[in-house]
Amino acid sequence: MMEKLGQELQKIKVGRVVDIATRRGDFAANLAKGLGGFEEIIAIDVDEKALAKGREALAADSRIKFECRDAYHTGYAEGSFDLVAVGNSLHHFEDVPALFQEMKRLLVPGGTLLISEMTADGQEGASLTHALIHRWESDVDRAQGIYHHHTYSSREILDMAEAAGFKVTKSFLDWDKEPKLVKGIEKRLEELEEKLAELKELPDYQELAEGVARIKANQAEHGAAFAAALVVFAEK
Repeated sequence: MMEKLGQELQKIKVGRVVDIATRRGDFAANLAKGLGGFEEIIAIDVDEKALAKGREALAADSRIKFECRDAYHTGYAEGSFDLVAVGNSLHHFEDVPALFQEMKRLLVPGGTLLISEMTADGQEGASLTHALIHRWESDVDRAQGIYHHHTYSSREILDMAEAAGFKVTKSFLDWDKEPKLVKGIEKRLEELEEKLAELKELPDYQELAEGVARIKANQAEHGAAFAAALVVFAEK
């Protein structure tokens, strides 16, 4: 849990919450742990295998439910939720304006949109290592024809929310210093060369190899830490 985000969540008591593109429910778990109070969190994603892992991991809390839903067309009634959240997933959506319009539709009047997203800016030293890994993984997906946008800048994310008609009430950069997350980054670093070796037939191989070299150089100089995320609270 990011420290500043946790402090803000403690101030919030809501009824129904939906976590968009939840994957295995990591952000939904943070919401359940951090919110000052809530009745129900529905965590949605299109990946049923990831949802199954989330259900198993969070089975002890009956207030958290996992449902397989398309984030563009959730099927929920208008104004179904007091809080709509999306964590580290904006860059996976090809039609971001459509996503924002659906999130807005889902909120009650005056409801809260919460975004937590790794940013292209604000990364330096050890956190830049993580950001470079993510950018490289994005480049690998793109080279293989898989949609995976590079992370957005803080300004771009704020502009997305405002363009959709949200009123941004608070935004700040935050870091998650959970040790297990750092271990996860270190594991990804160890696997870079192995993954690169599998990409030799791609036209972009040389560029991808140079990307690995940049990551390794930054790691050698600064180490590795979880990247900074922009946290945005906005009102419908």
